[in-house]
Amino acid sequence: FDAVEALQKVASEFPEQRYLFVDGEVTGCDNVTSVLFKDNEKTYLVGTVAGLNTKTNKIGMVVGVDSPSQNIFVAGYMAGAKAANPDVEVIVKYVGSFADTTTAKELALAEADAGAGTSFLPLPAVPDWACSTLRQQGTFKAIGADVNQCLIDPDHIMLSAIRKIDVVIKDGIKSAIDGTLEGGTMVPGLKEDALGITNEGSKVEIDPASLDAAQ
Repeated sequence: FDAVEALQKVASEFPEQRYLFVDGEVTGCDNVTSVLFKDNEKTYLVGTVAGLNTKTNKIGMVVGVDSPSQNIFVAGYMAGAKAANPDVEVIVKYVGSFADTTTAKELALAEADAGAGTSFLPLPAVPDWACSTLRQQGTFKAIGADVNQCLIDPDHIMLSAIRKIDVVIKDGIKSAIDGTLEGGTMVPGLKEDALGITNEGSKVEIDPASLDAAQ
């Protein structure tokens, strides 16, 4: 997403070249196909699982910045949790940065102290600070984002909300070969198999019924 300006320049210089731009949006270039994601759909699913597995009726979320792209994650997570468990309280805290791991850790611990047994952590470099946080707190569990992070700390990371970027790129290449790839912006979601959830590799016990409810 931070390459928008660079790609706009290059795409304009090479108008015959097709570009598939994943996780960002370039406008004004007919030879660029931008791919965003309906991230609220995948976070709805992990919110459902979190809402059905909480023992305290409190779950948390630590978010990088207060922005539309991040609040899509928040909205989906809260909606899924509330739909599954109307009594659940969702504690949301904003770091104010994607790089301030010290504050992120403090906020995660604060959520745990407030009774949130599980928190969703849609932040870059989650493993570096989250794993130490999880071990320090003991019973605290986490949900990872974008890729399967369960294998990083199987004892504490219970679930991950994933973007199937491999599927998106494969489908984009196929469309380009078929001559059907059009410029503009695509926003795939669950229907297009661009998103999903997984607990593969996690050792955290999850109620199987909650996973079924999120399918």
